[in-house]
Amino acid sequence: GRAPLSCATCHMIGRDGPAAALPDMPTRRVHDHQFPGIDQPLIPWPETAALAAGIERDLQAALSARLCVTAAAGGVAAEVTLENVQVGHAFPSGVTHSRRVWVELVAWAGDQVRFASGRFAPGEVVSAAADPSLWLLSSRFIGADGGTVEVPWEVAAIDSQLLPPAVTVDPLDPRYYHARSRTYDVLGAIDRVEMAVHVEAIGLDQLDRLIASGDLDPAVRAAMPRLTMPTLTRRWERAAGYGCVR
Repeated sequence: GRAPLSCATCHMIGRDGPAAALPDMPTRRVHDHQFPGIDQPLIPWPETAALAAGIERDLQAALSARLCVTAAAGGVAAEVTLENVQVGHAFPSGVTHSRRVWVELVAWAGDQVRFASGRFAPGEVVSAAADPSLWLLSSRFIGADGGTVEVPWEVAAIDSQLLPPAVTVDPLDPRYYHARSRTYDVLGAIDRVEMAVHVEAIGLDQLDRLIASGDLDPAVRAAMPRLTMPTLTRRWERAAGYGCVR
């Protein structure tokens, strides 16, 4: 469209008020300078609680989610769809090779877990090697030999699995639909399926490498928060019939 948008439009929310705590200050448009995104300080820092609240606020409407469960041979097919609806750039963004945003999907038969993906204990490294079904939103640095590398100066290519931003509000434009989906095949008589989306600003595997090299205080690892995106949890139950939960 024609509306002027910028990074500050979303990340520096404005309000009307005085720009300084002095007598007779005029009312003007002032802005929040915390610039919340995903990153937050892990050492003592001013206004950390306010920044964390801003991050949670902005994640509320960043994405939309849909969980659809249909009958399949020997069980069910659970399709998770994520759409970047409020972010003006790819999600996640920034140092995407360090970001860890992933889907947790768990299927139950009674009180027994029949399928689980993206279910990592607190402090456990999020790894596709440990979970072949993992839907991880991140990027991988690829070296000249085709293997994974960790530092930018060795990168020959980047393999990114991110949620792209909207580029049009015209539903007749072929680019309008930009959601991404993943289907999980689950065997057995499944009673319910639950999903959630989690975020780690920096993967614990990267922190472990810095700790091992002596470049990072081990206490930082324990301080790295794991956020659950508050509006993206979904639960399907067989009693409601096959279909979608939005």
